[in-house]
Amino acid sequence: LNNTYVRREREYDEPWNVKTERYYDTDGNRILSKEGYDEIRRVFDEKKQAVRTEYYAEGKLHNLANGYAVLVREYDEQGAAAEESYYGEQEEPVLSTAGYHRIVRTWTDRSHVSSEAWFGADGRPVTLVDVPGTYSLRPVSEEERAAAAAAASRAAPSCRRTWPAWA
Repeated sequence: LNNTYVRREREYDEPWNVKTERYYDTDGNRILSKEGYDEIRRVFDEKKQAVRTEYYAEGKLHNLANGYAVLVREYDEQGAAAEESYYGEQEEPVLSTAGYHRIVRTWTDRSHVSSEAWFGADGRPVTLVDVPGTYSLRPVSEEERAAAAAAASRAAPSCRRTWPAWA
């Protein structure tokens, strides 16, 4: 937060997961974080894993600086995050700062990612380009701005990265 809140309220569900957090100033009014939210709401599954996280400002869903208001997760049998999807204020699919709407992962039995696949808001595969500045909405240097612009202009046919089995 912006270091000016003086009170944080939390509500818990039955197994003591934090399902709601709200932030207040010295006068008891809600206060916005640097990202612009004053409340976080979470939904948990039967294994106590957060399957939905929502960010609110003044009672409405609010897009964070990284471009989304809702994060939805699905987990595999071992409890690893197998899928993440991002949604905007109107619950529409949006892109993460890395350039994808949904990521699908498979994990080894040693809790290492063995493969990842990325998909756009239209459900089609996308390719990620790992260059400085592309994981930020605010590239700092001239090089980062140029790299982010180049990456944003590229159309990509491939979306899968697989690591060796020993990873």
